Amino acid sequence: LLVDEPFDRLLHPDVVLLFEVVDYPSAALGGGPAPPSVHRIAWAFLRPVAQSGAASNLHRQMPVRLQLYRHQVGGLGAAAAGAEERAPALWAEFSQGRHLPYPSTLYVTAASV
Repeated sequence: LLVDEPFDRLLHPDVVLLFEVVDYPSAALGGGPAPPSVHRIAWAFLRPVAQSGAASNLHRQMPVRLQLYRHQVGGLGAAAAGAEERAPALWAEFSQGRHLPYPSTLYVTAASV
């Protein structure tokens, strides 16, 4: 995954990177008609710099293990209803602060290219 931003702009306490694991219906992979939506499996977040200002392992270009979280029932629709229309639904769910762990993790390595 490439992020088209200067690496030093990501190293700020206000930056949060959101990751979402999705599954496409088999019709989408087999060249069938476009599916109405994808199956959202789980999500994770990464703060490259803690809100306290402490840096994570990103500057060492080491893998960081992120906890995956379950989407809450009605979370995407309910959370997005009160959010601004420009904000992604996943951001609204993250902002609620109630994160239910999913029994898996995601490894991410960030590096400047």
